[in-house]
Amino acid sequence: MEAKDAPPRAWPLRRFAELAGEDGPDAAMDAAAAALLARHGETAPPVGLRRLWEGFGADKVWADRAGPHGRLDVVDGRYRIVVNREQAWRRQRFTIAHELGHVILFEALQDEPEALRAVAAAEHWKDVERLCDRAASRLLLPRAHLARALTAEPLTDGRLRRLYDDYLVSWPVLLRGIAEAGQSSVSVWTRSRRHDREPYAPRVAAAYSWPGGPFLPQGMTCKHVAPDLVTRCYASGEPSRGDASVDVNGRAVVAGPAVALPWAAPARVPEFQGMPVPDERIRPWDVVLVVGPAARAAPPAGR
Repeated sequence: MEAKDAPPRAWPLRRFAELAGEDGPDAAMDAAAAALLARHGETAPPVGLRRLWEGFGADKVWADRAGPHGRLDVVDGRYRIVVNREQAWRRQRFTIAHELGHVILFEALQDEPEALRAVAAAEHWKDVERLCDRAASRLLLPRAHLARALTAEPLTDGRLRRLYDDYLVSWPVLLRGIAEAGQSSVSVWTRSRRHDREPYAPRVAAAYSWPGGPFLPQGMTCKHVAPDLVTRCYASGEPSRGDASVDVNGRAVVAGPAVALPWAAPARVPEFQGMPVPDERIRPWDVVLVVGPAARAAPPAGR
């Protein structure tokens, strides 16, 4: 238990927010990411990261062993972003953007030595890492641009594929971004079973929501979706739409306009700075279910 007069657990991040004039560290990081993108003219996808790290006077280097993803070093007073070369290319972009989140923090707190030391302390690691993940998402998926993209066209399987190829991020990063920007539940479904005595059925492989939004447990079957748009999508191979609700333990946790989308094969290999960008190595789903405002732009029937 903390001593009575001990600072709150995430106090260096609160100091970061105070210096930015924002209500909390999330808002401060969102503002800092948006300002960084605007300063370097990177406000539309795909975001190029080189100008961002060079703007801080940082270097990027590859390493075979840089932890699971990467790390930020300071060498002779200069930032060095170290990236694990064994990651998929799209994941490398997230790693670089995450480390830029650390740079943003360090730059903001450079005249606050006590807070700067606290940011690096083990007790604040979880809060700092979460905030830098948020920075990576805001840098790679500019929030204002993504919000407009979600309402510009109906959300179809082809549209989802184009967003993946436009933003050049991994599927988990894109789906989480759609959930947050669209205030919607986004879940990924595959046919699986948890043990030999259980039949194969469409089950939640991963689920994303906005902060404070609904939680869908991994392994949940589509019998919890009413009407069952997931099974309809499996059966037809086409998008299935309508108002729907999803229940957990007998209680509807999310309801509203919904669309179930089948996997869309790539129509082309996108290029970035003259280089082809392949898909990730593993196809993450058979069907993706979106429930909430992000599905609202969908037409009542057809593709």
